[in-house]
Amino acid sequence: MSADEVALLTQVYAHLNRAIRCLDLGKIPKALISRKAPEAAILLKEILDRLEIPPIDQWPTVDSNGGKAFQKWRIPNTEIKIYRVSKGERAGEYLFSPDTVQSVETFYQAIRHLPYKETVTEGWYERYVSNPKGLAVLSVLPLRWLVDPPGWAKWRVFGQAFWQWLGLAISLVLGIVIIVSVCGVGRYWQRRHSDSRLSHLWIRVVELSTAIAVLSGLSFLSGGVLGITVGFHQGLFILLWAVPIIILAAWLAWVVSSAIAETIIVSQRLRPRGIDSQLLRLAFRLVALMVVSAILVEGANQLGLPSYSIFAGLGISGLAFALAAREALANLLGSLVIMFEKPFRVGDWIRVGDDEGHVESVGFRSTRIRTFYDSLISLPSSKLIDATVDNLGAREYRRVKTSLAVTYDTPPQKVQAFVDGIKEIISSHPKTRKDNFHIVFNDFGSHSLDILVYFFLKVPDWPTELAEREGIFLQIIQLAESMGVKFAFPTETVHVESLPSPKAVSKVPRKKAQASKRRRKSAA
Repeated sequence: MSADEVALLTQVYAHLNRAIRCLDLGKIPKALISRKAPEAAILLKEILDRLEIPPIDQWPTVDSNGGKAFQKWRIPNTEIKIYRVSKGERAGEYLFSPDTVQSVETFYQAIRHLPYKETVTEGWYERYVSNPKGLAVLSVLPLRWLVDPPGWAKWRVFGQAFWQWLGLAISLVLGIVIIVSVCGVGRYWQRRHSDSRLSHLWIRVVELSTAIAVLSGLSFLSGGVLGITVGFHQGLFILLWAVPIIILAAWLAWVVSSAIAETIIVSQRLRPRGIDSQLLRLAFRLVALMVVSAILVEGANQLGLPSYSIFAGLGISGLAFALAAREALANLLGSLVIMFEKPFRVGDWIRVGDDEGHVESVGFRSTRIRTFYDSLISLPSSKLIDATVDNLGAREYRRVKTSLAVTYDTPPQKVQAFVDGIKEIISSHPKTRKDNFHIVFNDFGSHSLDILVYFFLKVPDWPTELAEREGIFLQIIQLAESMGVKFAFPTETVHVESLPSPKAVSKVPRKKAQASKRRRKSAA
């Protein structure tokens, strides 16, 4: 285009912007203002170019209204209204009312059959809807397309030019190809390089970002470049932007929060199912929840839905959800208490009532414990915080308590030496606590002399405890063998003071036999 053509086109757009300033666009969704406003201004020109309008000297003024500014005026024989703005940045100005702007296309369809008045430029609306939009696009096209487009460009299909449908179809195909290609590359890369959750999340971020960019581009092309009319494009706009892009943007915010949390967990080498990792995930999910809420509210606001309705709906929905999910919320709060107070960690050996085992995971609803017989117990977090939790895994020292029974015939000197030998074993062992152990001759048992063995082991886990305990006990056995100390086992000794003589024992059955004979005779 030549410099003169660019200057003329710039002047045309300047006049169009001046006309747009005469419209009250308060009822137009914010996302559609940039497309609806030029179209409404041109449609209003088309209407006024066909109607007989009273001369300006017959328009209402302050003098004709008793010295007061008139509030509104309707053009005779029409529904087109001009009113005085009462508040806001443009208070005191006279604009075409919001209802007029919303209904301008309906007004145009009702009078489009009427002839133009003299001295007006005809066919501006047809040129506007049939030509590309924007100086950037028109800079590569001849100016005559704006004034007199080619014949094939004027073919109308469902109210749109043929070339607009063609451009929209090509754009959709290209958009689908881009999305499918990016998703395919992501899946291929994940299969070849890594199949971890972290890589899966970041690939999902790339896919969602690509889909949002493509759909946003399609929305811009359909209205900002192809120039599809708002009457038709509003439904297409909602289909391409309102539903998919808002949902995808909210989904993207959620996935990005999870991806960042997992990246921190991997980089800091935290346990994937540990309390710190779960707390980190929860913090990012709360942030993502606020971002998602903001996206949904702003998206609804862009489409013309009042924000207070969205907040009210979210509040009512939240209340209904809270009432319906009281138990789930109680478990969530219980999980938060566990995560912040950290009464135990993943891997700890805990005892809760009759349940005992190692903590396998701490979730947002329950804590899972792997028992020693390899079953998995899920304890609800709401009940766990009210229970008494014995964290055996948090012990620095593990107690060992047993009693050694030696026979009663062991001399006192040997018992004392045996006790001293066990003390030496405990004090010299590298894993025992040296400042707190007790090896004493403790009690006279029913069948043995009892020696109390009481000490602590400093070991990290139960298997190590068993191994060290076994080693100490074997040393005690070897000490007993070397000293000749014998361990007692339960026995009973019966002492009888005197036994009856053989004659006395033999007389007892004979007397019984004689008494039996006398009874038989008396019976006969």
